[in-house]
Amino acid sequence: MPGSVEIVLVTSDQDAAEDVERELSGTPGEEPLLSEKRGLDGDVAQWVVLGAVAAKSLQPFLDLVLRLVERKQVDTIKVGDIEIANPRPEDVDRLLASRLGQAPG
Repeated sequence: MPGSVEIVLVTSDQDAAEDVERELSGTPGEEPLLSEKRGLDGDVAQWVVLGAVAAKSLQPFLDLVLRLVERKQVDTIKVGDIEIANPRPEDVDRLLASRLGQAPG
């Protein structure tokens, strides 16, 4: 599906969100939205990055997310209609496989 776009949502801590934002900002037309999600007490509970990623750019982006998952910095990731809370590295592999039609690993 050349030219297709995936909507990606990542919730994480501030450092990880800024890493994701930088990664998405590197490609023209894929400008992310970075925002704070505050808890009931008004403190920042987590950071949210929302971006549209060209399908051809999804693998490098999810590779970045995988590194953040391995460091336990990602709370949730949502790509298209698939959402994973507290993702594990193997979850990111399966997400890549389902979106790109590749075998995990």
